[in-house]
Amino acid sequence: MHLRLLLLLMVVTISCLATGQDAQSNLTPVQHKLLEASFEKVWRTVKKRHFDPKLGGLNWKKNRKEYRPRIIRAKTMNEGRAIINEILTQADLLEGKDPVLEQAVSWLLSQ
Repeated sequence: MHLRLLLLLMVVTISCLATGQDAQSNLTPVQHKLLEASFEKVWRTVKKRHFDPKLGGLNWKKNRKEYRPRIIRAKTMNEGRAIINEILTQADLLEGKDPVLEQAVSWLLSQ
């Protein structure tokens, strides 16, 4: 339950980053820092609170090394959202296992 609430809060935070900005335009420096911070929060939260402490055999540290550079290079909110969506899918959090989170992320990606 706590993981769901934390991730839902992160989804809302990320959606707020796009307020007043076309999701296809370049990120401002502030938005970019917030996107990076959101990614880190998602990564740490999944690591600490995932229902399976071994994450189904997923190497979560390697996962971070792969996805963090992509977040740093993200140029748009849509690109950043897609990357965070991918990392949550890797942790089996978006494959119908948590309908509340899945709905929240679907809403975020549609913004």
